[in-house]
Amino acid sequence: MQGWSLVSRARYADEEMRRAGGMCESGAGETMKKTLIAVVLGLLAGPCLAEELVAEFQGTGNRTTTEFVVEGPWILDWRINSDYDKMVSFDLDLVDSLTGVLQGNVLRAKSLGNGIRMFNTSGRYRFRINASFIRWHLKVIELTEEEAAQYTPR
Repeated sequence: MQGWSLVSRARYADEEMRRAGGMCESGAGETMKKTLIAVVLGLLAGPCLAEELVAEFQGTGNRTTTEFVVEGPWILDWRINSDYDKMVSFDLDLVDSLTGVLQGNVLRAKSLGNGIRMFNTSGRYRFRINASFIRWHLKVIELTEEEAAQYTPR
């Protein structure tokens, strides 16, 4: 069913519900129908979730992450926090994993926070992190073209 449109999935679920209705008897059959509907819809909803977690990194201090391979479009979901409100510093660079060439600075922060940043590039990358007094958490998530079209930067 992977690759089916939502309309096709709905039609398939509707047909399955009709088939189940023909096999059910009154009374206990209603419960069986509802259970079957829930199971079918649950199975159909699984493949609809298109975003895919590619990599997740967390830590403190300075570090270069392990390599991750990603196809565009993708987002970086980032969060930085600390026990301190002042004197914090966070720099996050995207580095080509094969050549070591800096692709660009992704984030430079002097205060705590979180956010999402979208990229349309594909490749083998690493993050280079320079952090003072900060705990950081990074998630790399691939998106479908449809999801990327709905993304609006803040």
